[in-house]
Amino acid sequence: MNTGKFNLYQYQTYIFDFDGVIADSNAIKEKAINKSVDNFTEKETRQKFLEFFIANNGIPREIKVNKFFSKNISEKILSEYSKILKKELRKVNLIKGVKDFIESLEDKDLYILSGGDKREITDILEEKKIKNYFKKVLAGPEKKDKNFLEINKKGKIIFFGDSAIDYQLAKENNLDFIFLYGATSMKNWENELEFNSTSQRMALSFKDFIELKLC
Repeated sequence: MNTGKFNLYQYQTYIFDFDGVIADSNAIKEKAINKSVDNFTEKETRQKFLEFFIANNGIPREIKVNKFFSKNISEKILSEYSKILKKELRKVNLIKGVKDFIESLEDKDLYILSGGDKREITDILEEKKIKNYFKKVLAGPEKKDKNFLEINKKGKIIFFGDSAIDYQLAKENNLDFIFLYGATSMKNWENELEFNSTSQRMALSFKDFIELKLC
């Protein structure tokens, strides 16, 4: 954890990744993709694919699956994956403290920026009664960098993410960044990412939103 002091409410635009930031869904998705490819691949290919799929958390599933498999096989895997998630995501919990934090952002502009499926995300937001706090849900199958262009960027901006792709997007666009590591799929994030504050941008790490609000 980096405990640099800062004003959490100084921003006008708040951008949130979804899996691992709003919902504790990364582990559910890892199990789902494992089951989905089980009948369509040999062991060696399956292991390489799963490592690629998980390591590139934040990239839309369609892009990752199509990179490894033919169109016919990809469609079967994606169909099975969606079917499993439709059932399993009903059980998903929100990341600790995130609902209270979102509800505290009065008069702010909130966006979801995710590589996940838009319909799945919207269903969870509605189920958890927090969808109306967000101006837009920007998600797959479009990539994050393209969807980022759709955000009406007002004032100072902060991005909450849990992947290397989130970190890189924030860095390339000079955004302040909070990395949530409590439910991330990154195994070696402390060595792969740099956390510091400069006059130009800030990057800090916290386990969840409860820890974040205590800083």
